[in-house]
Amino acid sequence: MAVERRGAAIEIIGLRKEYSSGPDRVVALDDITLRIAPGEFVCIVGPSGCGKSTLLRILAGLTAQTSGTIKVEATGWAVENAMVFQESGLFPWMSVEANVGFGLMTRGIPTDEAAARVEAALKLVGLTRFRRHYPH
Repeated sequence: MAVERRGAAIEIIGLRKEYSSGPDRVVALDDITLRIAPGEFVCIVGPSGCGKSTLLRILAGLTAQTSGTIKVEATGWAVENAMVFQESGLFPWMSVEANVGFGLMTRGIPTDEAAARVEAALKLVGLTRFRRHYPH
């Protein structure tokens, strides 16, 4: 069975983020332009301090950019984007399946729909046979 790959289309044009404290100014991002097609899988890599987390925080709406534009097109999705933090955010007392479905449960997604979405996510990353296992 083929897994349908859906997702948001993202367009970033001329993104800039500056942090300033008094006379000091740090440019964290400068003139970032990026287009990501729906369902495309993208990795952002680079050394510590190069702006990866800043970019993701701006995309998630947790930090405002200094200038530039961001367009997220997520037709049919309840949430335009999500963020996975650098440290593990798993609940060790919950199964893989319960961890995957936790966000859906907190948003009040109906049980049948949540189960289908969890199943699709587990298939997408090859974890269906580990659904009853725990993170450790």
